[in-house]
Amino acid sequence: MVKNLKSISLAFMLVIVGVFAFGFSSQASGRFEMTVKPIGEVTPGADAIFTVTVKNNTNNTYGAKELAFVFGNLDDADDMSSFSWLDSEGVITGPEEPSVVIYDKVLAPKEEVVFTFAGTLPITWNEDSCITVFAFYNYGARMLELALYSDLPYSDVSSADWYINYTTLMYQTQIMTGMTSDTFGGNVKLSRAHFATILWRFENMPEAAYDASKFPDVPDGTFYTKPVMWANNNNIITGYENGKFGAADQITREQIAVMMYRYAEFRNLDTTSADVLGSFPDGNKVSGFAGEAMKWAVHQGLISGNGNGTLNPQGTASRAECAAIVSRFLLGTLEDFNDYVEGFAAEESETEGFAAEAFAAGESVAEAFAAAGF
Repeated sequence: MVKNLKSISLAFMLVIVGVFAFGFSSQASGRFEMTVKPIGEVTPGADAIFTVTVKNNTNNTYGAKELAFVFGNLDDADDMSSFSWLDSEGVITGPEEPSVVIYDKVLAPKEEVVFTFAGTLPITWNEDSCITVFAFYNYGARMLELALYSDLPYSDVSSADWYINYTTLMYQTQIMTGMTSDTFGGNVKLSRAHFATILWRFENMPEAAYDASKFPDVPDGTFYTKPVMWANNNNIITGYENGKFGAADQITREQIAVMMYRYAEFRNLDTTSADVLGSFPDGNKVSGFAGEAMKWAVHQGLISGNGNGTLNPQGTASRAECAAIVSRFLLGTLEDFNDYVEGFAAEESETEGFAAEAFAAGESVAEAFAAAGF
């Protein structure tokens, strides 16, 4: 069963730093990297130390006091109040808020920095528990990256894998499940049927009546029957020119862009974009049917270039790539998620909510946190 996104306290972490007013910086996704790792064993009720490795793989220089990091938990049952950042050179911790740390040095391109926080794990720690760390820039106006740590059941995913954070988020929300109970299959190519199922899970798996006239190659009673019927009913999937859906076909990067674009339209999200395809040497190879969708997906940061700088629009996508694209969409543009964050922020504003106006006034990160009472 898909976990209701409104039930996870990830929204609380977004509220803390005022992201409800400014949004997610999708442009930095996949280039500003973070990982959270425990030092030693993770045992419920025991002391634990976690390191956060931050890699600036961009060409950007982040000035002193321009970066802020916040840790927290996804499961409301877990009490993280005993944890705090460990003071070190170049770090400013919030005077009254131990979950907030501000980097007081310049982070140059290709540079790496490691932070540490420690405390006592809640006795409730289990497979649903998850530690989150957010990186924010420019007075909280942009979220650069999200790192997560949980007890993943997948034996084929390690903290060294570039998609560890995205896999963890997919596992926590159950929007994208594993190949088996203990394998994720990050390098396995994704089928069109599986991607339709992922979008269907965004909607908490609604009912959809079978219609044999829709696609001749979609039978009744398969795992993808309802997802395809639902997606077609809402113009998210239209199929091939020959009338077939192609359930077993490996999905291409531009097909993912089209389905995500149509899903965004279905949710009445902003689908404006910029003509960014010219920055890729193969940008002119995007198929006509996918042009606008690919512009939107690249502009939003959902799809970025490969390691060789190409867009590879007709290239097939792996499960790891899909997890990254879906995670970025979830964090950046999903209307229900953002609406919940804003609603939560409105409630918190009367008590101990974060003073987002301090950011808007152009104060430093440290001053803004101080103004918020941290």
